Amino acid sequence: MIKNLLLVAAGGGLGAMGRYLLGTLVPVTTVPLGVLSANLIGAFVLGVLVGFGAQGQQMPEAVRLLVVVGVLGGFTTFSSFAMEAILLSERGMSLLGLLYVLISVIGALALMWLGMKLPRLIMGL
Repeated sequence: MIKNLLLVAAGGGLGAMGRYLLGTLVPVTTVPLGVLSANLIGAFVLGVLVGFGAQGQQMPEAVRLLVVVGVLGGFTTFSSFAMEAILLSERGMSLLGLLYVLISVIGALALMWLGMKLPRLIMGL
């Protein structure tokens, strides 16, 4: 159990650092592009991993804990997404806030689907 907790903690730290670095690379605009980018990238990466799993390429439990639960859990952030959407609305930009929510949710679903299909294309199935 301690080993599993350490794997999740290490992955979570790496994911959070990645999200922070992404936020420093993405230009600061009215729309919270850093959080949006992290959530969309995370959805796609998780989709790819799930897609490979569906093709029989199961990852070891330690890798799942490190990468899926830890790294992707630390990299993506639903709480920041919710905060950014509310702040846009409170700043009088409700339409932009709604657009941000729609792009985040629909984009994440679309990229998750695409990520899940990608392994089938790569493996010729």
